[in-house]
Amino acid sequence: MPICRLPIPSIQEDTEPGNTKGQMKTKYILDGNDFEVKPQGRLWPAVRTVISVLMLSIAFTIVAYLLLALVFSTRTERALRKETRQYASEYRLLEQKEKLLRAELAGLELQNDDLYNTIFNSPAPRARDMNTFKYSIRDTTRDENIITNSALRLEDLSHSAAVTEENFTYILRKVTGKDFVMPPMNLPLKNFSYARVGASIGEKQSPIFRVVFHHTGMDIFSESGEPVLATAAGYVSEVSRSVSGLGNTVTITHEGGYTTKYGHLADISVRTGSYVKKGARIAATGVSGQTMAPCLHYEVRKDGEVCDPVHYFYYNLNPEEYANCLIVGSSTGQSLD
Repeated sequence: MPICRLPIPSIQEDTEPGNTKGQMKTKYILDGNDFEVKPQGRLWPAVRTVISVLMLSIAFTIVAYLLLALVFSTRTERALRKETRQYASEYRLLEQKEKLLRAELAGLELQNDDLYNTIFNSPAPRARDMNTFKYSIRDTTRDENIITNSALRLEDLSHSAAVTEENFTYILRKVTGKDFVMPPMNLPLKNFSYARVGASIGEKQSPIFRVVFHHTGMDIFSESGEPVLATAAGYVSEVSRSVSGLGNTVTITHEGGYTTKYGHLADISVRTGSYVKKGARIAATGVSGQTMAPCLHYEVRKDGEVCDPVHYFYYNLNPEEYANCLIVGSSTGQSLD
């Protein structure tokens, strides 16, 4: 049965000797079970007082810490703030230098575009954008790493500007010289694409003799009877007909020490000593000589030295097609002849 808590004002107990005022020192309650009057315990008020004091102490400590943190700073914090200001100042300077370098590089690219268009009558190919570091508000990259990476970017930009300027000066000196001659830059077949490229120059395996030999030209897949075009103007220095090797061939001598050779031809439209213009039809593709399929064997030589023909196709290809031709030509291990 619950205890009925009733104050008994008529019952008093003096806990202190000599108390003459009859003050109530102890409170009493009525126990409903055995109907007895018992003194009331004083534990809960004491606990409540202790908790209140503790909460006030914690609150005071937090407020005091916040005030001290806002007003006063430690030596480490002051050093970090100073270092942050230095980084911010250096970063602003690096940004200004980067803008100047980008402006200079853009000017050099414009000059290069004009020169390229004048020489090759074609827009200059665009290289892919260089890698850059991008930072967001949520980036956790440390400040010193940002400064280091920015300095590396500036160094790359400076190097690119120097290389571009050096190449521009070299090309300008070459093309304005009296001895400059345009190399054979046209394509020997129409509808050319990197998918038609076979083995280029280098050590290749013969499909007939199964031995490795030095391949001196580029194999270009074709259908029988496709027109073969002169890649530059010149004089026909040799016409040869054979059932072995490169089969029927035409060799043209151009200005500047360049010669081009066309092999595995079906019929030949020119004679030795005749002059041909750039893009003129000189023969048709076939399977003459030792070859596994209709194709054109095309060679370029400069002063007798074998050159990779793909480098002379750049004028008519975009950068991606040019790169694909390089990869296919160099990675194909077996020639067609």
